[in-house]
Amino acid sequence: MSVCRHPQEVPYRQALSVPQRNGSRGSRPPEKPVPQGERRPALGGAVGPSQEIYEAIELYREKQGVTIYASLGTVAASGGYWIALVADQIYANAGTLTGSIGALMEMVNLEELFNWLRVKPFILKAGKYKDIGNANRPMKPEERRLLNQMLAEIHSQFKQKVAERRKIEPVELEKIAQGQVFNGQQAQALKLVDHIGGFVLTVNDLKMHLGLPEDEELYYPTPSKSIREFIEKLGSTAAKEGVRLLLQGQHVPRLSY
Repeated sequence: MSVCRHPQEVPYRQALSVPQRNGSRGSRPPEKPVPQGERRPALGGAVGPSQEIYEAIELYREKQGVTIYASLGTVAASGGYWIALVADQIYANAGTLTGSIGALMEMVNLEELFNWLRVKPFILKAGKYKDIGNANRPMKPEERRLLNQMLAEIHSQFKQKVAERRKIEPVELEKIAQGQVFNGQQAQALKLVDHIGGFVLTVNDLKMHLGLPEDEELYYPTPSKSIREFIEKLGSTAAKEGVRLLLQGQHVPRLSY
């Protein structure tokens, strides 16, 4: 029985308990388990990685024939909740923060700051919308409409996934899928999660569901440390931070759940 932690690209506190098909004590998962990471709370995550993680877990379940239970910790909202939807059963603490079914894109207009600094940035481009979101100028109405259309489509994908996995009627879902954050008890009442309880209860219920002994061992796959070790070998703090931001894509606008 293995415990798969969320990847750092979508930092939410969630554990996925994935038992082996044969249920034998001490059995271990394949050499390439579902992507791993540290358990850490956060409010959401990037859209692309959230969808890829969901698909990876779903593919793993199809190939291995396993049952997946999700345990939501401090925060499992937005991208975290998207990933939790792959589970057969979702558990949350009464005070867990989850939901936040929506999409957003953050940008900033630095035009006045540049004027105050007497700096005149310029951009060369090919393509009408190539510099959309440019911090050097206000956003044009047609650009805002274009981005809002894209966000609406991403939001629709999220709602469709929730409706599919949680069996919630579209009319009811529309009321709770406007970006609101819910605690665990609220989420259970709204059918977003199945049970109130922590990680221990999740594991015990899964063992009972599979007919496994109470002392069944848990297997925690070790995440790769290659990128982390590479960053730590860099000399200056500035270099480390630069590489970290580059790897996380912080130099470009992020589309997030």
